[in-house]
Amino acid sequence: MKPETRELHPTKKAILDVAISELNGQGQGGFRIAHVLEESNASFSSLYHHFGSREGLIREANAERFIWSTKIDLTALRQASMQTTTTEEFFDIAARQIVRVGTDPLLRLGRQQRVEVLGFALTDPELLEQIIQLQRTQITDLANIIEGVQRRGLIRQDLDIENYVAWHLGIQFGHILTEIDPTLGPVSPTWNKCAILSSLQPLTLDREPIEWLSTWDEGVTLEQKNPLFSEKISPQAISDHPTAKVLLANTIAILETVGEEAVRLPLVLEGTGTSVTSIYHFFGNREGLIAAANAERFVNRSAGTIEDFTQAARDAVTVDDFFDFLKKNLTTNALDETFIRYRWTRAEVLGSALRRPHLLAAISLTQRVITNQFATITAGAQERAFIRSDLDPAGAVLWFMGMQAGRILTEIQPGLNKNEEWLDFAVEGVHGALR
Repeated sequence: MKPETRELHPTKKAILDVAISELNGQGQGGFRIAHVLEESNASFSSLYHHFGSREGLIREANAERFIWSTKIDLTALRQASMQTTTTEEFFDIAARQIVRVGTDPLLRLGRQQRVEVLGFALTDPELLEQIIQLQRTQITDLANIIEGVQRRGLIRQDLDIENYVAWHLGIQFGHILTEIDPTLGPVSPTWNKCAILSSLQPLTLDREPIEWLSTWDEGVTLEQKNPLFSEKISPQAISDHPTAKVLLANTIAILETVGEEAVRLPLVLEGTGTSVTSIYHFFGNREGLIAAANAERFVNRSAGTIEDFTQAARDAVTVDDFFDFLKKNLTTNALDETFIRYRWTRAEVLGSALRRPHLLAAISLTQRVITNQFATITAGAQERAFIRSDLDPAGAVLWFMGMQAGRILTEIQPGLNKNEEWLDFAVEGVHGALR
């Protein structure tokens, strides 16, 4: 996980290597510039000469981490797809690759690293611009593979390949919601099934529903422990004291306007009429305050949203009614500015949480509550034979919500963020996965 091979000044390379290692091991919150310089045997003047500032170093190190995360998962698919001669062979290769997305530890690490870097980039416009360009390269690489298969007549000829690839990468990105689930994660056979069926459906030549093949179950190993969690870590309760709420509100405002790097305790305390001892009393330290604020941001959605969706699902009389409800859900999530902001906030918070055990524990348990509520809708639809019965309701929900979360990869791409294309693939994919 070191920078791509290129000509760098030895001192710059040494600093960059250690910074990447530090971010991989400690995350954004644990990054200490003094430790980086000590380990690289460099000086502050070298830091400023090669990177301009601490922020410049973090930006370049994160860009290198993103590069690595996008280059580890295409080789096998590229080589295998060149050898296929039938649609069935290509579908089999693609299905096995999708299973690897969730089960291969290296691919999982790359995804978690990608989520972390993107989350940070959402508060750093200069880094985000680099990420957009790097992801564009990833889209192009995968699109070239799909185009080769299309030229041989093995998949649908009218496929909008670039938009398909962006949507498909979003599904893979959304697997992170399964990985942070304290009950199902990090591996879910239902996620595999939904992801395979939804991803292959838009490729079919005859547009007929995809049939599940038992061979696609091979190679799936369910893990007994989730490496993201420690049994010793439990979420910390947030105080309802008025002072704690004011401190949280101030911190959230800073996070949402200028990002985590700008969270300084004097700025948090402005206008509160209290002292830094209150922060230590309620949150332990700056890190605890940021974790609590981000946990609040992660779950900040309309209280009536789940109730509204539950009632709409209950009102469905036929299978078509239920899938119309799902389409409306997808459309609202894609177009409504409230949901767009919510999606971007969740991506930012999730990226921050992956290296912060207490915050990750807090948001994963909250996510599980939301998952259970929506799983009730899925289970009810199964009882009425609206959707397939061989899916675990919670696993299907995590796939569905993950696809929506992954839409951010389309939204950040100029020229690909057209709602109708994403919605077309999402709707067809949902039919392929659930009906």
